[in-house]
Amino acid sequence: MFFTLALLSMLGYTIQGTLLVKYARTMDGMALAMYRNLSLALSMLPIFFFVDFSQAATLSTAWLELLLGAISGALALSLSLAAQKSLPVGISSAFSGIRILLLFLWGYWFFRETITLIQAFASLIIIGALITLSASKNQMPHLDGRGRRGIFLALLGTFFGSLAFLMVSIAARKTDPLLAGYIWEVAIGVCALLILCGQKFFWNLKFPRIPTRQFWHIALLSSGTLLGTGAFALAVSRGPIGIVNAIGSTSIVVSALLSHFLYAEKLRFRQWFAIGLVMLGLIGLRLGL
Repeated sequence: MFFTLALLSMLGYTIQGTLLVKYARTMDGMALAMYRNLSLALSMLPIFFFVDFSQAATLSTAWLELLLGAISGALALSLSLAAQKSLPVGISSAFSGIRILLLFLWGYWFFRETITLIQAFASLIIIGALITLSASKNQMPHLDGRGRRGIFLALLGTFFGSLAFLMVSIAARKTDPLLAGYIWEVAIGVCALLILCGQKFFWNLKFPRIPTRQFWHIALLSSGTLLGTGAFALAVSRGPIGIVNAIGSTSIVVSALLSHFLYAEKLRFRQWFAIGLVMLGLIGLRLGL
């Protein structure tokens, strides 16, 4: 059941994330993060059919983790979405391998989830493959051509993403995991809203508004998060956070394949080979259990 939940989480996150690339390349990253996650307040409501409300009182023990997770999540999502203006989906998603490594470290420090020699070697393979991907050029007409900027944003977003998943993993072990996941996702949208309001107040930047029809389309594309976050919260309450994310990072291949057909992003052999090495490293992380 643990591995099934981790796999379902990957599929939910990957499909909705790849579909949202259409808007990520035309909108400000923080604005899309706000609209995406505020819409989840509605599309994730079915999760309450499975919530154990007897644990609602334990939310008071997890409020700090949920708050920090929401702030980190808003930053991570906006940076990752912005990176997709410069990088093909398959390449930007490959940097999730760094998040896996960070989460193994977080798991060791916070949950005493040990790292084996095989996992350490697999981590080096992942890092080497990502360096290869970073050195590759992506000259596609629909990208803005700022590859280095995209790599920097992807790496920074990955760091904040690892913190966000760490915080919600801690919260999921303190209270009902599904309730924690719902509050976390909606709180990310609220944090993004507050950041955008702060930009308007302090720097007089225009608040991003979109047509109602566009909002509902974003909500529809984002609805896979119900499966992604729900399954993730249940998985991390039952097993190691590092392994959940290692399984989830098979999204690298799924994203690359989807973007090949949806956005005509045809990667070169060298890039596919590097992605294959990332996957090989992730298998090593699994075998190192």
